[in-house]
Amino acid sequence: MSVLFDLQGTQSRVHGERGVSRYLVELANALETHFADEVTQYLINPDLPVTRALGALPPPARLGSVDALPSHASVYHVGSPFEPDIQLDKLWPPAARRMRLAVTLYDLIPEVFAETYLADPNVRGWYRARLGLLRRADRLLAISRATARDAVEQLGIRPERIAVVGAAPAPQFAAPQVA
Repeated sequence: MSVLFDLQGTQSRVHGERGVSRYLVELANALETHFADEVTQYLINPDLPVTRALGALPPPARLGSVDALPSHASVYHVGSPFEPDIQLDKLWPPAARRMRLAVTLYDLIPEVFAETYLADPNVRGWYRARLGLLRRADRLLAISRATARDAVEQLGIRPERIAVVGAAPAPQFAAPQVA
């Protein structure tokens, strides 16, 4: 398998210094440690600012651009599908649409509480267009069983297309030693 791993969520003005970015950095570093041969490149967006999170990513030689995808990859992973400052064609480039699509899903809170979060018709339209990306995915990587359940109930996604992957804790967060 040859994966292109999207890290644009680390550059986001909305999530760049928050949990989504931290998750993506930790996951990229774990992949680099344990499955480096499976990841062809970690992708960033040349149109977005370089953030502190990029300093914690795999070596620059392993970074690529969403504008120049290698042709031999077989899977494209969208790390953060709900980035308001990233156009859909940058988030899921046309060149990646021939590959299998995996998307990490953190939650569906705006959809679950649509009357609160999606009252504005423009926001609702934008958000629901991004839900289309989730529906197109070959595999959803849900960070919790509750998120997986919401994807089934709210979006009608078949459970066999969802993998619950949990959070990506840093190595310093380990289970306490039992004496």
